[in-house]
Amino acid sequence: MDEAPRFDPAGLVGLTEQETFRLLGSPARVEENPPAKTWQYASSRCQLRVHLFMDMTTRSFRTLSYELSSTDEQPDVDQQCLAELVAKAWRPAGQ
Repeated sequence: MDEAPRFDPAGLVGLTEQETFRLLGSPARVEENPPAKTWQYASSRCQLRVHLFMDMTTRSFRTLSYELSSTDEQPDVDQQCLAELVAKAWRPAGQ
């Protein structure tokens, strides 16, 4: 079994809305709270909430922060969770 690639969740901070979408795909849930929005993603063992805020000078959204929660206690659970969510986003439909 191949080991999932490692992703540093801190790398989400500063991404544009389009870059976040390309990495993680469509969120399972979107919360709109102007001038911010929160995208929520989930796997079988973790949940990721990405907080996007509007940059008033460019009028575009960027990821300002994120929250990861997991049922797992492993030391690198954040990296594993993000890797699972990225893999899920890139998995062909029907698999």
